[in-house]
Amino acid sequence: EDYSGSGIRRQEFMRAWNHSRNHPHLSVEQMEEDGFEIEDPQLPLEESVIGQQQVEQFMATLTEKDKQILQMRMQGRTMQEIADAVGYSTASAVHKRIARIAEQFEAFTNPPQEDTARP
Repeated sequence: EDYSGSGIRRQEFMRAWNHSRNHPHLSVEQMEEDGFEIEDPQLPLEESVIGQQQVEQFMATLTEKDKQILQMRMQGRTMQEIADAVGYSTASAVHKRIARIAEQFEAFTNPPQEDTARP
């Protein structure tokens, strides 16, 4: 892109090119006028709270052993450590159980939608 015009990229380029902190900075209003979108800082917080609630609801549907497996995995434990703790003979069994838990979570977060096109 060339830096002609009065866009935000040109202004930022000129400030960096001149190595000047005294170069006029952009105000929030100027950035909005130039089409620069400013994220709402509350959005990530709301998404994380909603995500946490969804995880808690999902955890309530699991068996105690599945909860233990999932919690240990979220703590960064290896498959073999989890297998030893829950009484499985191999890490492969834990891997398969985690895959089933993931499928359950996918089904929990994305329930099948009904076909509304047919009467």
